[in-house]
Amino acid sequence: MAIRTATEGFWSFADYVVTYGGPSLVMTAVMVLGMPALYLLVVRRLVRPWWQRIAILLGVWCTAYAFSYGDVLSNAMAAKRLCEQEGGLKVYGTAEVEGFLAEVDLKPWAPAGFRYIEHVYSGQTRSEMVNGKEVLSHVDPLISTYEMVKKSERQTGAFKKISLQMRHRETSDLLGEMISYELYPGRVDHWFTRKLGGGLPKICVGQKIGTAAYFPFVEDPLIAATLRAPGHPPPALPNHLAP
Repeated sequence: MAIRTATEGFWSFADYVVTYGGPSLVMTAVMVLGMPALYLLVVRRLVRPWWQRIAILLGVWCTAYAFSYGDVLSNAMAAKRLCEQEGGLKVYGTAEVEGFLAEVDLKPWAPAGFRYIEHVYSGQTRSEMVNGKEVLSHVDPLISTYEMVKKSERQTGAFKKISLQMRHRETSDLLGEMISYELYPGRVDHWFTRKLGGGLPKICVGQKIGTAAYFPFVEDPLIAATLRAPGHPPPALPNHLAP
């Protein structure tokens, strides 16, 4: 599934539907096995008027559909509201810094004037450009004033809020955040995935929708919007394919 922008219109919430096929399997079983058996063993024997037979079968189908897809569709409508109204980039301030703490490479950001980027993922390290090459060294202490951190919070319903934050290391004051949501399937799919396994959850960042693999540089807009090197203009989004 490729990244895409949510469509407009009444049915645009369909872009936010998450299902791994469980509801379809249930509806197939109901149509192929359940309803024919119900008709042959019960309805045909006990109900005479043809319209009552149709009404009973239609009622069974609607009940099965509501059970299978009801929470899937309601989750999708709630996800559309969350993603479009609360997701995406939020900027609260900017700062001039020579470097910062984040799990990103320095080379794409060096043209913007940043002198270093520090990391803590595999020990305290600092990347600096030396003769056009990125050099990594272990350091103690870290000197960055601002850091990028990720906070996650499971929401009520089938969502997890993920906030990628640029914040002051001492005060935790936010310069900005990139808010995304993981979207999970409904109860039927949840039962099937526990038994059989399932696919990757959808991710929405504002109106952009895809899997996590389609947002490899989601931190770039946050860095560019909140930080700048002294004496340099606000950085443009880096070209990660540049030699």
